[in-house]
Amino acid sequence: MPPHPLHNIVQVIHVDESKLLFTSTIDDRGTWIIHLFAKGDNGLISWTAASPEVTDSDALATAARGGYLHVRSDEPVLSSSANAVTLDFILPHDSTVSHTLTAAPASADLVLLNAAFTLLEPPSGTTQASEMRSLRAQLTQKDNEISSLNAKLSSARASVVRSTAVDKKGTSLSPQKKVPANASALQPNQKRRKAIEEEFAGSSDEDDD
Repeated sequence: MPPHPLHNIVQVIHVDESKLLFTSTIDDRGTWIIHLFAKGDNGLISWTAASPEVTDSDALATAARGGYLHVRSDEPVLSSSANAVTLDFILPHDSTVSHTLTAAPASADLVLLNAAFTLLEPPSGTTQASEMRSLRAQLTQKDNEISSLNAKLSSARASVVRSTAVDKKGTSLSPQKKVPANASALQPNQKRRKAIEEEFAGSSDEDDD
């Protein structure tokens, strides 16, 4: 039979600059027992509550393990005059389940000892195996994402190289044709001008004759 969701939960609650220790257990009769412990000015302060029947145990356990807990009181919480405190479990969608805890005798060494044992217990083998499988699946997914990104990056680099090569080819100057050795060094305009000058020179010589 799987353990009760609210069994063996230990959490730290921050109140102003102080801290409270929250413990949740299920006794042999199935009663849910909550404890709060704090270090007051005169030593240990503790409050407790018991609930024979629990509804929404999974939601309450999720809130407790996630630290969604809030303590309030009409008196300063860490004062010995705080005979009762209210513990709020903050559930999804901002709903709240509240329990009132009353002052308990300070001789709660056994509860604190069990809480210490709970904190020091390693996770169960099943939990470790499940976490390892989840981590491996996440790593595999990340490896696939990295491989896909590398392929896209290589394709983009190849496209850039091809585009650069085409641009360089289009902008390069055509090689100059080699001028034959016996070609005239005169440009076309210069040739026409020379022909006209020679024609006028010839006609001038005929007039003189």
